[in-house]
Amino acid sequence: MAYWWVSQNRWFRRERAGQYLWAPDSDSAGKTPHHWATVGDVEQGDIVFSFVGQRIVSVAVATTASRSSRRPREFGDPLWEDEGKLVEVRYRDLEAPLVVRSILPELSPLLPEKYSPLTRTGTGNQGYLFGLPPRAGRLLLDKINAAQSEAFLDDLEERATLTAPKTTERRALVQSRIGQGLFRENLIRRWNGRCAVTGLDLVAVLRASHIKPWRDCNNAERLDTYNGLLLSPSYDAAFDAGLITFDDAGGLIVSAQLTPERSARLGLSTSARIPGLADQNRRYLAHHRANVFMTGPLTAVSGS
Repeated sequence: MAYWWVSQNRWFRRERAGQYLWAPDSDSAGKTPHHWATVGDVEQGDIVFSFVGQRIVSVAVATTASRSSRRPREFGDPLWEDEGKLVEVRYRDLEAPLVVRSILPELSPLLPEKYSPLTRTGTGNQGYLFGLPPRAGRLLLDKINAAQSEAFLDDLEERATLTAPKTTERRALVQSRIGQGLFRENLIRRWNGRCAVTGLDLVAVLRASHIKPWRDCNNAERLDTYNGLLLSPSYDAAFDAGLITFDDAGGLIVSAQLTPERSARLGLSTSARIPGLADQNRRYLAHHRANVFMTGPLTAVSGS
């Protein structure tokens, strides 16, 4: 799953009413700006933040992948070419729109250096659809969720789950979100009923942890056994918070924010490692290191 930022302004009401995003294939010179081409990269289940008047006013879930489509008729007189790309989305308007300037110090360092939706001063860059790194997407969701009176994230994640075509898959996704159901059962088999790090064999206390966070995954990744580790509670909590991660050989990497004293109190061993990683695990661990792990000087690298 990917996160997107759409700067809609004058087009928001039309696209909101039609439940879609649309951009032309090319401009009058026959060129395709990057911020239009990105519409072709949107996949079913992706999250889209609507930026209007310097605020995030709505969050949408893509209910289809991008497809070729002529310019929607409600756009009126043509400003661009007729042929373009369209994505059907389901909007969820915010009762408390998020003023972007209020979180700019936290958000700016997480935005891409190239093709960022915002200038350094926090105003919108000219363009339509911009890709967001996972850290930026998760930050926006957390800030938005905190400002709503209802359980916004629960509703949004339910909408994402409903993009699954089959009822059985939807049920499996709901259970996998909390580390239960078929996802947990498969992890217990994959790791022989033991914590992947410590070898603890008390299944009742072990947690089924997604390596690539549930929010960042598409539906297939959410159910993929190789996107999971069976972990004892302390390792699960530290891994989920980005305080620890693992290298491709299974060696533990500890964030500078987790001091040796804190590690000891959590019961984490600096010599810990995961044996038996598969290449499929390593792909997900690369995402965890890049997008979840709290960066900074490392206090320990071990086990390899």
